[in-house]
Amino acid sequence: MALLPLAKALVIGVHDARPVAEDAISALRCFQVVNAERGEHYFVIEGWVPGPNIAEFSTILEEASQGRVAVVLDADVSAAITRPPSALRNIPLARPYELLVELYGMPGRDDYDPTFATFLFLPLFFGLMIGDAGYGVALIAVSWAIGRWFRTPLAQLAQSILRFGGVWSIAFGLLLFGDVGGWSLQPLLPSYPYIHRGDDVFLLFVLAIIVGATHVNFGLLMGFRAIRRREGLRVAFLRKISWIILEHGAFILMLGLAGVALADYWYIGLGVMAFATGLIAWGGGLTDIVEVPSFVSNILSYLRLAVIGIAKSALATTVNTFIVGSLFPLGVAGWIAGGVLLVIGHGFVLLLAVVTVGIQALRLHYVEFYSKFYPREGFQIVEKFRPSVKAGSTGSRT
Repeated sequence: MALLPLAKALVIGVHDARPVAEDAISALRCFQVVNAERGEHYFVIEGWVPGPNIAEFSTILEEASQGRVAVVLDADVSAAITRPPSALRNIPLARPYELLVELYGMPGRDDYDPTFATFLFLPLFFGLMIGDAGYGVALIAVSWAIGRWFRTPLAQLAQSILRFGGVWSIAFGLLLFGDVGGWSLQPLLPSYPYIHRGDDVFLLFVLAIIVGATHVNFGLLMGFRAIRRREGLRVAFLRKISWIILEHGAFILMLGLAGVALADYWYIGLGVMAFATGLIAWGGGLTDIVEVPSFVSNILSYLRLAVIGIAKSALATTVNTFIVGSLFPLGVAGWIAGGVLLVIGHGFVLLLAVVTVGIQALRLHYVEFYSKFYPREGFQIVEKFRPSVKAGSTGSRT
């Protein structure tokens, strides 16, 4: 999603209209004050205002002051502002994920806001790693409870991740893995092409690599867009698209050597990789060439999507097997005790899975994903756009 455009503006007026201007600014909550100056017969308040709010902001201030205050867009006047703040703009469903973006760093005006992409991928990773329809229902129930009792930004983020992660977990559990509460659906539907997480490890690894490559490519394309805006099409192609070409060459080589596909043409992948390496050297020199092994390790990092899913499935199955085999044969008392222990055991597995999956999903975003489009060279801390509550509270002087 694009960042909210901000315009530099000056609020100028006669000295006795200053209280009216300050009250209007505080009430509108769409103007970030960075400097204020007051003379004997005038005042000037300098700051940032979102582009969509300029017309309304100007009209309300001029009407409230009866024409004694004017709003001037400051395109040429030398001002105290050296770097514009950033304001994120996303659809309501994605807004809770702005907290994760802000923790990493606000994107600059020429960069890409990764909030919507984070909203798309992070719950998907949750669902893929948990991959159990029964656990998915439990995640949705927990998200409902969080939304019922808490209203903080962190609670809204947790609620969203658990809700959509639960939906993805139900989808993967029913349609791909055939897991419901640690029980397999394969005996009930033997003809359905489920991927068994205990037996089909290679298929899981291929799936994880495909998902990871898609995630990384999405980040590279966002980086391509940002660099093209700053440095032009040629530089953007050499610095970003060349890595996508390298990745596809490695994928062709891997399939050929594994005998899955293109076994007699594995050398095509090697040639594509050599061509991409030349493009990388042309665009970034020796520095980027040294990062080729790191890029490959970035892709392989997504194998954790499969490994954690296998571990979670094994734990859930172990809980079921132990309790059903040890307690249920004891009669009514065994059924009661077993039912209680099933709830406790699966609750522990779910809690462990949520913590582990959450950490790994965040790592994949912060390390493997965001690094593909946040600028490495000359990274600068960008201030978040914060509308002022009191107009004269920031940097005012007489």
